[in-house]
Amino acid sequence: RERDPDVTFVDVLFGWFGASVLPFAGCMESPDGILKLRETLKRYSRYGDPTKKQWSVETFEVSATASVIVHSRQKKRLVVFMHGGGFVVGEAADDYGLELFETIGEVDFASVEYRLAPESPFPAAVDDCKAAVAWVLEKYAAEYDQISLAGVSAGANLALSALTSGIHDVALLYPFVDPRCNSESYAKHGHRAGFDDWLKWCWRVYKEGDGLLPFEGEGIVGSYPDVPMLVATSRADPLRDEGLALVDHLRSSGVSDVKHVEGKGSHALMHAVDKAGAKRMFDAWKHDLLGLEKKDTA
Repeated sequence: RERDPDVTFVDVLFGWFGASVLPFAGCMESPDGILKLRETLKRYSRYGDPTKKQWSVETFEVSATASVIVHSRQKKRLVVFMHGGGFVVGEAADDYGLELFETIGEVDFASVEYRLAPESPFPAAVDDCKAAVAWVLEKYAAEYDQISLAGVSAGANLALSALTSGIHDVALLYPFVDPRCNSESYAKHGHRAGFDDWLKWCWRVYKEGDGLLPFEGEGIVGSYPDVPMLVATSRADPLRDEGLALVDHLRSSGVSDVKHVEGKGSHALMHAVDKAGAKRMFDAWKHDLLGLEKKDTA
């Protein structure tokens, strides 16, 4: 079989790790399986103690069902962040998000704790993220020069769903938006570590059928505020094609500034396998969306 140039050794290694260590299959077989997967992911988390990295950390309840962890270094810009996890795993104390903002370096961020499926299906997570964004805007609009949104995978879906007036820009990394799971990239790359079955299961327990923001029927729908947006995709990601479709939809629906960056790697791994692609993504996010100068440290 001819080697796929878009699949790196790290992609293969992560696929093996997922299949061998993380109980993805088990979570689809029993009610206790999802709890075991969440416990395993927490055990392997590198989130640790952000205060050791000079973050001031405070948790706020923003509604009866949602909270945010505000990570501050007293910067001028604040990003509201929605973690990934297929709507079924993950938490606000998210090591992936912390790594992203360590790399950006010149912003504070508020990570949202939202309800998860299957216990709380759609629209629980959307409602929680909207409540979190509204709370952040009310509390911090006068304190920061600008407030932005960002999300990874399912979190990108939620960030787009929670977009409202008062938000300066949105970064959508590896967006998870198409419940059909039938794209060419899905067929080509979804088989690694049984990821295709896992993604289908995530959509099924989140909400069956159509009507899922920002997807409905046969395509991505919805109109959104005309704010700068970034969509990042990876060439070996099963979700690549739905990310490309989202870019096309945003541009055709009236969003005038949609930047698209693509690199090597499977799902959410560009920063680990493609330094050049990751640099393009972070440069577009930092400079084009957030408006940070290269030497801006305040």
